[in-house]
Amino acid sequence: MVNERYGIAMTEILHYLKGEDIDKILNKFMIFLKENALKNYKRDFL
Repeated sequence: MVNERYGIAMTEILHYLKGEDIDKILNKFMIFLKENALKNYKRDFL
């Protein structure tokens, strides 16, 4: 697991990615993002 701050950032990245954007990202990197994103992080803005 990475630093909590990076986990939050990865959660935000996954939130903003759209379908066609996801297709352009390497599968290994998507797996890395999903594994290290914070599962219990709740966005409290917007």
